[in-house]
Amino acid sequence: MTKFFNILILLWSISCFSSFAQISKKNKFIKGSVDQIIQKKYDVNYKKGVFAIEYKNDPSSDIFNYNDQNILTNAEYLDHHGEVYWCYKSTFDDTGNVISDSIFVQGKLNSIFVYKLIDQQNEESNYYDFNGEIKDIQLRTFEGEDLIKMTNMDHNRNVVSTIEYENLEGFPVKEVKKSSSGKLLEKTTYQRDRFGNIIEEEVFKNDKLSITYYAFEYDKKGNWVRKYYYSEVGLLIKVETRNIIYADDKKKMTKNDIVGNWFIYGMEKDGFVFNEDQTFYLQGHPEKTAFWSFNQRKKQLILTENKEGENEMIFECALIGEFLSLAKKEIGKEIKLETRPSTIDNQFTLKMMEKPFYGKWRQVDNNQDFIQFLPDNVVFIIDENKEPQKGYWHFDFDNVLLYIKEEGKKEEKKYHYFFEENRLKLVDPDLRKEMDYEKVKQEGEVWN
Repeated sequence: MTKFFNILILLWSISCFSSFAQISKKNKFIKGSVDQIIQKKYDVNYKKGVFAIEYKNDPSSDIFNYNDQNILTNAEYLDHHGEVYWCYKSTFDDTGNVISDSIFVQGKLNSIFVYKLIDQQNEESNYYDFNGEIKDIQLRTFEGEDLIKMTNMDHNRNVVSTIEYENLEGFPVKEVKKSSSGKLLEKTTYQRDRFGNIIEEEVFKNDKLSITYYAFEYDKKGNWVRKYYYSEVGLLIKVETRNIIYADDKKKMTKNDIVGNWFIYGMEKDGFVFNEDQTFYLQGHPEKTAFWSFNQRKKQLILTENKEGENEMIFECALIGEFLSLAKKEIGKEIKLETRPSTIDNQFTLKMMEKPFYGKWRQVDNNQDFIQFLPDNVVFIIDENKEPQKGYWHFDFDNVLLYIKEEGKKEEKKYHYFFEENRLKLVDPDLRKEMDYEKVKQEGEVWN
């Protein structure tokens, strides 16, 4: 059920920036003409300096369908049995505007969101439960195409909270949430990449600051196909993948497209290896080979036990995005096959682990002493009575060690390090001394 509510929140947030056709016809986050996106999250494991996706026997996934304006029309969540647990459907008026969204759980109506345009700057959405009773109301205020304020109300239109947005180049970079009395509840700031996707998120809530980092891999059209989730200390914790099916993707399939290492989507180890000599075997069983052929005219993949064609199996075969689809239409079954890299590229792992160090830190016991970590392994030691000393730094993640070497000195100092909330703690194992640093918020300051 937690999964359901998380995605419900996701879909509502998508509606803020894309589904409201009165304000913005085109989804800012999607490039090209997209028919469908199939999305799935995975845990990550780490061993001997290498990160890898942790595949399990789990066919669950999120499926998003779009119209020719790249507006979300419907979505489905498949559970761990591969069955549709809940779905989301939009209703449009004659001019293509979204007027309502409905959520169905196990085939039954669960909730409805109804939208209406008040004027060119304001929209309202009403959230109804399955009995048709209104539960929540949201009023959104726009400046041009930018959402600048959202007012959350209860069913009697009493204000519960407000969220004010700061935007840059069409995307929110700051959100400030306040109670009806004006008390600060939460402040979130974002850093975005050139495609508008969030790469760093800072959340200040209950007097605590938390930071989450993200990185993305993109396809040729500029849509992300892999999203990497990092903890506050830059450790890779999850990977989300997207298979994007474009409306204009009309690639003609040949037998060369079949050759390779394929795994069944949502399965840990099951799949096929199709060899160039047109033999194949099941993943993990190279000693048991059989034969395959491809009828390009009929778009059929034929599997046989031997060259004489015994025990023949015929599949309708197609490339759907990055999936190889094998279907038996007479029984309504389909297998989606995917290719999988064995490990995750270090550019999405080791470099990100440096980011929590970046910036200027003040020593808690001495407010005039600072240390500043910069990219490219440059560091500045800043003492109140001396000129800033330049040096170089690197770290050993496996052994949780930080190394700093000042320019002109032979000695390289070694520290155990760890992060705690907004603090960096360094422990000198030789002097048995602990130094506690707090992050300094600054804008545009760089030592050189």
